[in-house]
Amino acid sequence: MKKVFVLIAILCLCVSAVLSSPAFAQADNPDKIYEAMLDKAKKGDQNLDFTEMRMAFAKTSFYDPYNTNRITKDMWDLFKAKKFREAADKANIVLSSNYLDVDAHFICFISYKQLGDTANSKHHYLIFRGILNSIMKSGDGTTPATAFKVISVPEEYSLLNALGMKLVKQSLIEQNGKRFDKMEVTHSQSGDSRTIYFNIDIPFSWLEKKMSGKGK
Repeated sequence: MKKVFVLIAILCLCVSAVLSSPAFAQADNPDKIYEAMLDKAKKGDQNLDFTEMRMAFAKTSFYDPYNTNRITKDMWDLFKAKKFREAADKANIVLSSNYLDVDAHFICFISYKQLGDTANSKHHYLIFRGILNSIMKSGDGTTPATAFKVISVPEEYSLLNALGMKLVKQSLIEQNGKRFDKMEVTHSQSGDSRTIYFNIDIPFSWLEKKMSGKGK
């Protein structure tokens, strides 16, 4: 019996050591998990799973899908004025708080290309393309059941812009306990009309928790 107690004590010590180890703490910490992926993204890891990274970001303590930033407007104003250096600088400020901002990567991609900085332009294009591909792989957007799954409202508009669509009307709908943005759009060139659905369960759940005082 004494040997059994000794064995149990040893096992408890081993479990305690594992639980307190830095590796375990990182594996159990949403912020650390995302930051590890962020480091890979910044280093240009070609094998990075952008869907996994987006979902990880939505679990962090600094996830804020409804944050509106004045710098974002400044970024676009400078870009439209062809002030590419200043636009890239503003875009990098946006990326410092949300590295998954599609528009900021797009502006960096074009701005650095115009400035002759091929390496930076290519890097931001790969991130821009990776995020959009991740969203498009989540569905086809033609029905609520096959809606594109997003982690923020800006992702919706970034995808619409990439598809050449102009928003005509937006409405919030609910089906089978899930929330969707129903976007009635037209193609900017052909004028063809269609409806695109986005699953907004992730950002909407965050908002509900925030409003109830139970959020991050």
